[in-house]
Amino acid sequence: MNPIQENINNLTSLWELTAERCGIFQQYPGYSISWIPGSDWPNRLWFTQEVNQKQMSLAIEQAKIHNLGISIWDGIDIPHFRLEEAGLDLKSELTGMSLNLKDLSFPKKELEIIRVNETLEAGEWSSLFQEAFGYRIDSYTILHTTKEVNYFIARYHQEPVGTAVLYQNNSKIAGIHSMGIIPSMRRKGFAEELLLSVLQMAHSSGAQLATLQASALGKGLYLKTGFQEQFSFKTYINKTQDNNESNRQLKMEIRH
Repeated sequence: MNPIQENINNLTSLWELTAERCGIFQQYPGYSISWIPGSDWPNRLWFTQEVNQKQMSLAIEQAKIHNLGISIWDGIDIPHFRLEEAGLDLKSELTGMSLNLKDLSFPKKELEIIRVNETLEAGEWSSLFQEAFGYRIDSYTILHTTKEVNYFIARYHQEPVGTAVLYQNNSKIAGIHSMGIIPSMRRKGFAEELLLSVLQMAHSSGAQLATLQASALGKGLYLKTGFQEQFSFKTYINKTQDNNESNRQLKMEIRH
């Protein structure tokens, strides 16, 4: 099992699934795009192999037309300077991390973890996510992917705390996504408990490896839990795109 490749496969599989159900997923020579018109996410272009100059130019043109972030990571040699020369700015740099679940222990939980499976819960998840991250994944996207994607709402004594996603593109790999704590509930230890709760569910489902992409703010918690740093994950976006929109779209990081 290659943890780096499994991490990438889980993430791109999630982008593909949501775009196929709710928007547009297209594959081109050397790259793919997932795009939901009118949405903030996933709206992404990524390279599937090394590309020539013509393919690079076509990819950048596609990204600019639809305001897509271009995501690159270690393992595929994409010249960063070519993106910058084309008028793209680095907007997000995350760290791909993974954790072997077999040796993890799970403390007693105080949070109530609710899996989204109906319209009202999907609406609540969407609102909490927007409060935590500053941009929106709408309830339509949630409801059309709940069969394959586990969306969770965390509550403490009936009060909403935050969101998380558990996505297993295969039975052995558990991708952790969209972990966010709303501002009024931050710095109370809920981020760690929510993370451990989701990891426990992944372990109970038979998963052997947990994967995620961590921001600088979230990395400390993940390292404390036992995750290991493995690769760099960067996203570039068009300089002329509205800055507020850019920041909302690309702040996929844990909020304590």
